[in-house]
Amino acid sequence: MNKRPIISVVTLLAVFLAGALVATVVRPVDAPASGKTVSAPPTPSMFDPSATPAPRRTVAPRPSPTPSLTPPTSPALAPRTPPPPTPEPTPRPQFFTLNLRTTNPELGNVAIDPPSEDNRYEKGTSVSLYATPSNGYKFNGWTGDIFSPSNSASFVMDSNKRIQAEFEKLSFPVDLKPMAGGTVTLTPPGKAYDHGATVTAKAVPDKGYVFRSWTGDAWGVQNPVTISMDRQKSIGAEFVKGEYRLSLKTSGTGFIDASPSGLHLEGGTVVTLAARPADRYRFDSWSGDASGATRTITVTMDADKAITARFVRLYNLTTMVNPSGAGTVTPSTGIYDDGTEVTLTATPYPGWQFVEWAGNATGGSSTIIVPVNWDKAVMATFVPLP
Repeated sequence: MNKRPIISVVTLLAVFLAGALVATVVRPVDAPASGKTVSAPPTPSMFDPSATPAPRRTVAPRPSPTPSLTPPTSPALAPRTPPPPTPEPTPRPQFFTLNLRTTNPELGNVAIDPPSEDNRYEKGTSVSLYATPSNGYKFNGWTGDIFSPSNSASFVMDSNKRIQAEFEKLSFPVDLKPMAGGTVTLTPPGKAYDHGATVTAKAVPDKGYVFRSWTGDAWGVQNPVTISMDRQKSIGAEFVKGEYRLSLKTSGTGFIDASPSGLHLEGGTVVTLAARPADRYRFDSWSGDASGATRTITVTMDADKAITARFVRLYNLTTMVNPSGAGTVTPSTGIYDDGTEVTLTATPYPGWQFVEWAGNATGGSSTIIVPVNWDKAVMATFVPLP
């Protein structure tokens, strides 16, 4: 079945009224050929049938216009306004958690901008972190959801975040300056030390040199010296070729021969010392900055030296028998150190008997003790048995 177009009543009424208005106003009245005045017929009102007709008027003849071929235009209909859209419901805000940790809270701290009491941030929030190490420590970088060596970091909270600030203790190197004439040793040994550590530096001169003073981050003339590692340190020692004093003394009578000789000797000099006792003395030992009982020694002049050679006085102890061949005295004649106590024993031969001691000893005992503190002579007296 063919569908017929449906024309609204409003449209038909508009077309009808437009056509009636054109026919009434636009169409001219036919003029008579004689040119007389013709009265126009009364036009009744289209809306009020009881209206009074319009007064007559004279209409001048005019040429008939060409009829218009354009059909009457229907008035445009206003577009219908669509209803306003239904508002969408406001979405609830979404929050994410920031889990921030440090290797050790004592090593440093982290500032958060903006701060949050519960560490939760709305989605899209921009967060900035700044790490500040404690004294003696350094910041190594961020790990977790951020990898950066910089102290500061910024990010957007688009998910839960786990971030850790890495700190570690500072360590500083000790640079030893090149030096001539010696070296510097460090205790404890090493090239880098933790912040706050204490290091002892000792200057060790080469042979022929002496330590004069410290340079760099150590100062003064005290050796060794202690330094505190609160930053990188550079240490040097100044050594000079120096002279040392050699002081030689004797105890007892004797001499010390030194080669080379001199009271002041250049550092590093090797000196040979020989002990030479006087007559009736013997060399006993070295003391002071040398030791031993060897008469000839060597010393190196790497510092002031004071050396003593000890000599001991010798005495003779002479023993005799009276009459000769009547017996013996032991020990026999000998040389003894000053102060030595010698035990003498008189032994008669068969047919003889000991009677007494004479000379520098007395008594009737066959055994006596004789202190040798000078030269002494002792005689044992025997008599025949009855």
